[in-house]
Amino acid sequence: MKLKSIVQYKGTGYCGFSKQANEPTIEAALVKALSVVLKRKPVISVAGRTDSGVHALGQVISFRAGVKTGFDEMRYRLNSLLPEDIQIRKIEAVEDDFDARHSAVARQYVYYILNRRYASMVHDDFCFSYAQKMDIKMMRKAAKNFTGVHDFKSFAAAEAKSSSFVREVSTFKIENKSDFFDAANKDMIKITVKANAFLHHMVRNMVGTLVEVGLGNRKPEAVEIILKSKDRKKAGPTAAAKGLYLEKVYY
Repeated sequence: MKLKSIVQYKGTGYCGFSKQANEPTIEAALVKALSVVLKRKPVISVAGRTDSGVHALGQVISFRAGVKTGFDEMRYRLNSLLPEDIQIRKIEAVEDDFDARHSAVARQYVYYILNRRYASMVHDDFCFSYAQKMDIKMMRKAAKNFTGVHDFKSFAAAEAKSSSFVREVSTFKIENKSDFFDAANKDMIKITVKANAFLHHMVRNMVGTLVEVGLGNRKPEAVEIILKSKDRKKAGPTAAAKGLYLEKVYY
């Protein structure tokens, strides 16, 4: 039986999703708990291999299971074995050819910037704080250049290797919305990005560039020039991992 599971986690204390020798990872914790419940070590597929410090609201994994335990009971048992900062939200049966990574047609990330003169002790691990006020209108103007099909090599990690850097961004929205944060809407900048696939550090590099636009250090038109340059050095810095969330995976 092939199962699909939606997972939420706080990435602060982990060295990313993918298993690494002698380092705490989300995958290692999931495999350890699943091995107890399934009575064998599973091979899991994951929709998005998030980096160290990146969170997930709707990560998706898939794996094979031969147990007859009800899905609610399985979720309860897994959550009792997992650390408090990793939780299984849903488990369901899927077609045998389903794969969390390869069956996905799009992924959506959100990035939160707390834009006020004082940080939040409660939410410090969950958003990027910046005291100097940003011009959200200029950021929106710049972000329009990201939508559509483009070569995003300028916004990939410098060491990124890919057969193609072309991706299609279908949604790029910037709004003042605090969601679950203890902050006024006007003080929180929420950036939502949906694409068919992402390159390593792509969202964080786009956000880092938009922050420079918002601060007046770059003009909105610079984004189009950076895209065409296909040069990582032309773009802005990589935004902090703690503000990024894998929000949803589309199938």
